[in-house]
Amino acid sequence: MLLYTYPTMVALFSFMFLGEKLSKIKVFAIVGTLIGCYLVLNIHNINLNKAIIIGIIFGLLSAVFYAGVNIYAKYIVEDVPEVLVTFYSTTFSLLVLLIFNFPFIFKLSSISFASVKNAALLAVFCEIIPLTLLYAAIKYVGPVTTSIISTIEIPSAAILSFIFMGKD
Repeated sequence: MLLYTYPTMVALFSFMFLGEKLSKIKVFAIVGTLIGCYLVLNIHNINLNKAIIIGIIFGLLSAVFYAGVNIYAKYIVEDVPEVLVTFYSTTFSLLVLLIFNFPFIFKLSSISFASVKNAALLAVFCEIIPLTLLYAAIKYVGPVTTSIISTIEIPSAAILSFIFMGKD
């Protein structure tokens, strides 16, 4: 949930560093997003120990970096097709993952075909398609509006998990 504070950060970074104006509707949407995050996280009923505080810091840092990606993507997608940006970023992520998790390479032979198939499906539906659409949206409506619209992921996930998995 802390990652979904990034629309606020995108809006603030765009306002502070790019000189973009914030309309009343965008401010209202951002405030609504923050209130929703607060309510879902239920922070007021959590016993804040060291581990939870570290987790909150990591969550907020992920939002800061994700906001940076959205703002930077605005300048990339003007010259490079969205699919190519997705390819480069995903490939670079894979290389970094392999470097930092090198022993994993020795375990590849023990991975089942079903696991590889599931990983491929996850890559397509959870990484390639969403990132490509995100970059396309940034190209057409900008990072602030895109980040605000993308928070629809939260209620969508809740509704879809209820429909397909019976979870509430």
